Amino acid sequence: MGTWRYVVSLDVHDHSGEQSWEIRELYPDDKGKPAYTKEPVKPFGNSYAELVRDIERMRQDCKLDVLDLRGGASRVVPLDQVMAKLPADDELALTAADWEVPHELREVTEDATKVICICGSTRFCDEIADANRKLTLAGAIVVAPAVFQHRGDAITTDQKRALDELHIKKIDLADAVFVVDPGGYIGESTRREIAYAKSTGKPVVRLSSILEQ
Repeated sequence: MGTWRYVVSLDVHDHSGEQSWEIRELYPDDKGKPAYTKEPVKPFGNSYAELVRDIERMRQDCKLDVLDLRGGASRVVPLDQVMAKLPADDELALTAADWEVPHELREVTEDATKVICICGSTRFCDEIADANRKLTLAGAIVVAPAVFQHRGDAITTDQKRALDELHIKKIDLADAVFVVDPGGYIGESTRREIAYAKSTGKPVVRLSSILEQ
């Protein structure tokens, strides 16, 4: 295997039969085969920023393969293979990535490529990246947030204010706005951006509305 990373582990308690989802560290042993920590781990940092980065690393690695400890043997298996055999409730965590770009965001405007501005809380950096990828593959020019405080990007109050003003200018450049709002969550900045976009006649499409269909 490759280098050290976090891994989601799945086990079943012998007596209760209940599933246990935890996070462990996965690393190569002396022979290059997968090894893992006996005990689950928790996020850690010597500073707030380090803690946030560690949590983000865990989030990213949670989308990779699963360490399946059921049955007394350990094996690393694809996430989708595990999820396909679990109850529907356990599959809800994957729905945010399972959507298609709506037709109105694919249309060409006056023989020109459509420009889409992504809005949303910076806590959804993974979902914003996913939306950017999907919209780009659909043929749109995408303008989106590039600084993510919730991921650990440290900025001053003045920089935050400047970034908010800059994003309004991105909306001015766009033909439409796509709001990344898993679960329907929008923060104060995103709410202002939606209101501004609507006041200028820009179509606003929300991810939560697509997922509800």
